[in-house]
Formats: sequence, C-alpha cells, structure tokens
Amino acid sequence: MRIAVLLIFCLASVWLQAQPLVKGTQALVKQAAGSGAEKSIQKSGSILDELDRLYTSGEQMKVQALWKQRVEAARVRQHRAAEWESQRGVPERMRILRSYIRPTEPQQLPRLAHPFTGQEFAFSRQYQTVMAEFSELRKNFEVYTFFSVSPVQFPDEKKRVIGTEWHGLLIKLQKLQQVYPNDKPLNAALEYVQFALGEINPMMKGAFAKPQPRTGRRFQKEEFVFDEMWFSQISRMAWPPRKAELPENLNVIVVNDDPTVFHHYSLWKSQGLFKNWNFTFYDTAEAAVKEIAADKKYQLLITDWTVANSSVLESVRQLRAGGHTIPVIVCSSYTADQINAQQMFNQGFDGFVSWASVSASGPEYLTERLKQYFFYKDYYKW
Repeated sequence: MRIAVLLIFCLASVWLQAQPLVKGTQALVKQAAGSGAEKSIQKSGSILDELDRLYTSGEQMKVQALWKQRVEAARVRQHRAAEWESQRGVPERMRILRSYIRPTEPQQLPRLAHPFTGQEFAFSRQYQTVMAEFSELRKNFEVYTFFSVSPVQFPDEKKRVIGTEWHGLLIKLQKLQQVYPNDKPLNAALEYVQFALGEINPMMKGAFAKPQPRTGRRFQKEEFVFDEMWFSQISRMAWPPRKAELPENLNVIVVNDDPTVFHHYSLWKSQGLFKNWNFTFYDTAEAAVKEIAADKKYQLLITDWTVANSSVLESVRQLRAGGHTIPVIVCSSYTADQINAQQMFNQGFDGFVSWASVSASGPEYLTERLKQYFFYKDYYKW
C-alpha cells in the first residue's frame, strides 16, 4: 500500500514539474503558428499591393497612351488643315483674320517730336478712339468672314454701308500712322482694314500691295499715258527713222464687265481698224489671267480698271509674279492722275488709254495710242 502511494506521489511530482515545459512548448507552437499567419497575411497584403500598383501603372499607361493618341491625332488634323489651306491658297487670309490686335496703352505711346502736352493728349485720345472703332467694326465684319472662304458674298444693301465705314476708318488709321509710324498694333489694324476692303469689294484687292520697281523699263509718265506732244518729240529723235504702226495678227484678250464694249471691238475689227487681230473677251480679270497662264499664244491684254466682282490689280500682280511679260494696257474712263500712273506701272501695267477720249474721238484714238506703245516697245527694246 505504501509502495502504491509512493508511486502516485512520484508521478504527481513529475507531472507538476513537466507542466511549465508543456505550457512553454504550447506557447512556442502558438507563437510559431501566429508568426506564420502574420507572414502569410503580410505576404498576401504585399501581393494585393503589388497587384494594385501594377493595375494603377497599367491605367496610367492607358491614360498616357490615350493622350499620346489624341495629341498625335491633333497634329494630324493640324497638318491636314495646313495642307488644305495651302492648297486653297488662304493661309495669309486666315492669319489676318485670326490675328490678335491689342492697342498700345496710352502711357506707352511714343512721345512726339515736339512734345506739346495738348497735342500728345489729343493724339492719344484719338488713338484710343480709332482703335476702339476698329475693334467694333471687326466684330461685325467677322460675322460674315471668319468661317467663310474668300470671296465673301456680302448683301448688296450692306456692301456700300460696310465699305464706307471701313474706308473712313482707313483714312483715320493712315493719319494716325503718320504720328505713330512704328506702332505695331496700329500697323496690324491698318493691314486688317486693307484686307477687309478687299473682301468687301474684290476690285480693292491688291490696291494696297507695296509697289515693286520694275526692271527692264524706266518709268516715264508721258510715255505711260501716251502723251502726243512727248511722242512727237521722241519720234523725231528716233534713229533710224521709223513709223508708228500696229503689228499684224495679234491674239488679244479684252477684259470688261460691259458687253457693249465687246460689241465695239468686234465692230471695229470688222471695219478693218485692227490688222487681223483676234479678240477674246472676258468679264473678269481672274479668268483672263488664268487663260494667259495656260496658253502662251496671247500678245496683248487690254483691260478696264474697275471690273465688277474682280480685282484687276491683284490679277496683274499675280501675272507678273508668275513671270509673264505680256503687255497690259488699261483702257478706262478714270484719269491717269486719279489712278496714280507710277503705282500702276510698278504694279505691272504698261500704259493707260482714256476710254472717255475713245468715246468722244472715236476708235482711231485707241489705235493711235496702241501704235505709240508698240513704237516705244521697238524703240527701247522692251
């Protein structure tokens, strides 16, 4: 019995001593199990973060690719628009229409050469008033032109009113330019007004282009307007002596918007006033110049100065820019002084005949003036 009690006591003591070890072992197992769970959680968390990062970077790449695609598409559109405009020949027109003109601040205007306070104040106020008027007219003008391809068809009832307003503004700007010749906004406004007048009235296109001195021929007003007294002196000095005659078998283009003028030329040809000249008639200068550029058979162009819905100045300027040397004679009721003979000469014209004189004196007046031109051409080797 004692032995059994002693055995039980020993087992109990062994069990009690082993309990801390068991608990420690359980704690270590739990700790190990806990650390593995945390590692697994951390591992799963890092995977989610990585996936989120990759997803976010992918979205950013998509956004960047989309913006890059849009930028490239915009560039393509700009390139196509520029190519379209270059083919239609309107870049200069759109440059002027889209130009931003901000008037110079009054305190930044240059001082006058004679700085009288009253004069400077008056010119400064006039500058502000005229530029404000320009801004207002431009707003109304762009309603017709900003999204339109030239030429713009203005309503007939408004064309005269709009043209008068812009012409009045042109005179004011030209006067101000004498006071402030180097003011960039003022010069830009003046360029815009000249452009607008050309849009309103096609006959004004090219009227404000800077004349370029012509090579190969010296300007002499008496020769340009076919002055009879001057011609008599030149013809007497000519050596060897020669007569003023019309060349034969010329192919001539006549530009006029009056059909009765064409009838006159046909009648005069049938009467034998021209030596077998072949006349081709056009009612616009643009069509005539296009025909001359396409066919080299023409030797003379006789044109009116003002042709409805056409710009004779601009057409002749383009003709000269293309290298064509065909003689261009103006036959118009306007006087040479009103037109400014030297400007006409520098714009590419070769002579001026008064249609009023032709109407009053008969067709022989025209043929005699043409004889004078061909005499000069032969004499000076034009």
